[in-house]
Amino acid sequence: MEYSVAYGEMIERIRALSPESASLFAAGCAYRVLPIVDECGTAQTAVRFRGLLDQVLRGEGGQAKADLVGSLQVAPELEADSAEQLHYWVHHSLALLFEAAAATDPAESVERCEACCALALNIAGDFDAVLSGYESGPQTELPPAGPHERLEMQAQSESIQVLTNRVSREQAVHDIEELSQTAVSRFGEAMPEFFRSMTEL
Repeated sequence: MEYSVAYGEMIERIRALSPESASLFAAGCAYRVLPIVDECGTAQTAVRFRGLLDQVLRGEGGQAKADLVGSLQVAPELEADSAEQLHYWVHHSLALLFEAAAATDPAESVERCEACCALALNIAGDFDAVLSGYESGPQTELPPAGPHERLEMQAQSESIQVLTNRVSREQAVHDIEELSQTAVSRFGEAMPEFFRSMTEL
């Protein structure tokens, strides 16, 4: 299946989700980039990222969530503006988490969820590009999806299936975390090679 077709179908399935399910889908996208945040960012940002993600997964709001969002909005990683900088990868992961945090608002959940779908696929695709040495720039066609991007697409598809048939929020969170483990593990396993590839950019 061509990438554009697969992505289009994913968006249609996202739009059929309830606001709460869309919020959980968005949180799952942020969950899967945890290894990037842990390995490429500061320890403080990693702790706060996990804290906010936990708030989003539990569907909680209030001052604690607002404080975490505020602290992450001034994270040093947000100053990175080049893919050659490790903090750049955390910058994009934070953008993903901010969208997921905003998706807890029912009025914005589906729109934010769509943004998370695209951001997560872009992060995974760019990660694959670094590992493969693929040259960025004007292209006549998109390169084929790499292993991490394919895993993200699979996890997104499985997440929608779980959320469509979910019985409870707690079970849905458990299932999303479980189905995300392969993608999370592969990111973690690839980090040494990723760091080597980054030195060659």
